[in-house]
Amino acid sequence: MNPYPNPSGPGQGQYPNNYPNSGYQQPSMPMPPASGDGDYPPQQAYGYPPQFPQPSSQAPYPSSGPGSGYPVASGGYAPHQPYPAPSGTGLAFPGTNYPPASSVYPQAPPPQMPPRPSGDVPSYGHPSGPSYPPRPSINTAVPPAGVPQQPYSANPTSAAVASSQYPPMANVPLHAPLSAAAAAAGAYYPPYSIAEFRVGDPRFPLDGVNGFHGPLLRFGDMNFQSKVYSGSVLVISTRGHLPRPPVLTIYDHGEVVANVDGEDLDQMNNHIFWRFPFRLKLTDHERPVQYCINSGPRHTFTLPSAHRSWRWMFYSCNGFSESLKDPQGEFQGCNPLWDDFLVKHERQPFHVMVGGGDQLYCDSLWKLPELRPWLDMKEKKKRKVAPFTPEMRAAVERFYFNHYVYMFLYESNFKVAAATVPYAMMIDDHDIFDGFGSYPDYLQQSHVFRGIGAIALRFYLLFQQHSTVAKAPYHQLFGHSGFSWLRHFGETTAVLGIDTRFERTLEQVVSEATYDKIFDALRSHLATPCQHLVVVLGVPIIYPRMGAAEGALSTLANTPVGTLLKTTGAFSGAMNAFGEPELLDDLNDHWTAKIHGTERTQLIQRFQAFAKARNIRVTFLSGDVHCCGVGKFQSKPKSKKEVLVPHSDHRLMYQVISSAIVNAPPPLALLRTLHVTSSTNVFDKYTEERMVELFETDVDGTKLINRKLMGRRNFCTVTQDGASRDLVFSIQVETLDHQGTVPYTVNVPILQGVPDYY
Repeated sequence: MNPYPNPSGPGQGQYPNNYPNSGYQQPSMPMPPASGDGDYPPQQAYGYPPQFPQPSSQAPYPSSGPGSGYPVASGGYAPHQPYPAPSGTGLAFPGTNYPPASSVYPQAPPPQMPPRPSGDVPSYGHPSGPSYPPRPSINTAVPPAGVPQQPYSANPTSAAVASSQYPPMANVPLHAPLSAAAAAAGAYYPPYSIAEFRVGDPRFPLDGVNGFHGPLLRFGDMNFQSKVYSGSVLVISTRGHLPRPPVLTIYDHGEVVANVDGEDLDQMNNHIFWRFPFRLKLTDHERPVQYCINSGPRHTFTLPSAHRSWRWMFYSCNGFSESLKDPQGEFQGCNPLWDDFLVKHERQPFHVMVGGGDQLYCDSLWKLPELRPWLDMKEKKKRKVAPFTPEMRAAVERFYFNHYVYMFLYESNFKVAAATVPYAMMIDDHDIFDGFGSYPDYLQQSHVFRGIGAIALRFYLLFQQHSTVAKAPYHQLFGHSGFSWLRHFGETTAVLGIDTRFERTLEQVVSEATYDKIFDALRSHLATPCQHLVVVLGVPIIYPRMGAAEGALSTLANTPVGTLLKTTGAFSGAMNAFGEPELLDDLNDHWTAKIHGTERTQLIQRFQAFAKARNIRVTFLSGDVHCCGVGKFQSKPKSKKEVLVPHSDHRLMYQVISSAIVNAPPPLALLRTLHVTSSTNVFDKYTEERMVELFETDVDGTKLINRKLMGRRNFCTVTQDGASRDLVFSIQVETLDHQGTVPYTVNVPILQGVPDYY
């Protein structure tokens, strides 16, 4: 039974009823294939419940191609029937018992597929040689077999066609004026959500020629065998504003190399999310590539070399907390570090940027007047069973849509970076709301939390992953009921993003089933020459303990220390709205919380075993805490005289912390407290952990006493040393005048020949 009342009747819903951790569990998603490219059909059909949003097989516009009235785009392909989705238990991986691709996919393209146009990039539906396994063409994302499709009207100015399973979204304004009573009660809408978006608004101007919001550029993966680079572009249009479906055009050395028809990924009121998947062949040299939508303005990004190391950056916490009163006056707003990054990018282009969580802050969600009656409930039982009403749903949808559009496309120069540097993003709590997943069960299992979580998931997948729940297996995402990813940043570096939110409870961060999928992927998917595995976790896995606060929680909230902690991003105290003890959700969010101790230990030991077996260096990269620093695990010396060789220590795993690129740093007094609690700790019989004294001087050259954490805004750039093959992490820390950054660097050595320490 669908627990969310719906305007369209019982049992009909737009969102899954299992987020987070409801009685019904989402069917386990398959692993991506070894090539990791593009939109591929999983070999397993899923019985998605009707509450899951489904992909559409009919676009709201006529398709291009024969009989459509529109010509086939130059360099593109006419629509064709997809390969049948074969049955099976999973996707073919080297070294598994799954059938090889040749036994489940037809070797020849369907007869109605035209020959590949000369000069176009090889498509995975064409017989382009042994390095290109058969796949759907570049214009097609094939839904799993047996999944019902959501019908749409062929008329681009009409609303979606209603069906028994998929009622159309209510065509309500994105912002309804507040009533006098609501305004008097302090109801809040962000200042940017007053536009209905039908014809654009000065704060959200639709492109005057092309009529869309965007673009956003996402990195998919690199096929280390065929040297094919995959990605996608996302734009949002207003229904009826475009004369025909949009087309992505890609230019290489000034020549058109691909035209890709937009895929109608999802719709929100009068808005359509268009996704454009693409693949490009890498060469021995990096090169600039341009793209545009519908012959509009061209944007340039840099394709990396097929054989040389990549340059990439990491950032987190891309927004201000509500508690900050004057971000413009105190920090000159959102742009200083994005401007600094773009200057560095112009001098020497970056190939990827990784968002480590909190790509935007959605905590103001709880100021929606539609949620106030639920917040005002005093009894926990009533809160748990109270319905997620249609009015709540409509308000929450408007909030997330508006907030994403504003923060990603208009608020700061992040929009410039997101259009010119392909991104790979991983979620953290503020992308949903503060502390999501770490609340008591009566809140996490309530219909309101689960309804909000499902809507937040929908827009996270759309804006950050260019995907949907049903299509996530096609778009390099995997997990039991989360959305993790594994991607190659060149031949020698791989980056693993672990979803630590959508499977989180008070007792667990990630499910055991997802951990198994992660290590299955690592064993079968990593390129043979890969030397570095970087694991992106939203919250640092090495960080000073806050055990004293954990043990004295009942009294800490009302002390000066409690007040201090509540002013930081890591310990915000936002649980006041739910009537729970202060700080508990923030403390439970950390890997070092006692409740997560066993899970943390087992995860690190699994990575140690993998590093030793695979002879690969594992490094953790995280944000969340609004300061920067470096920690590390390493083998314990057998004696005081023993000197361990870093290149030979498989237990040596650095934790690089880079946070925040926009948000304010913690108070200096808290950083001093964290330094006191950051002594060397015994991890297990063979391993110790500690924070590294990285910061000898401040950005102005002043000598520092506390050298383990720095409370200034920052981001991190990552390169590989050509001679030593070390991975070089440079934390770029903001200067006092907000006009640049100062680098603090740590070199992570490769793992060479693991001796049998013990």
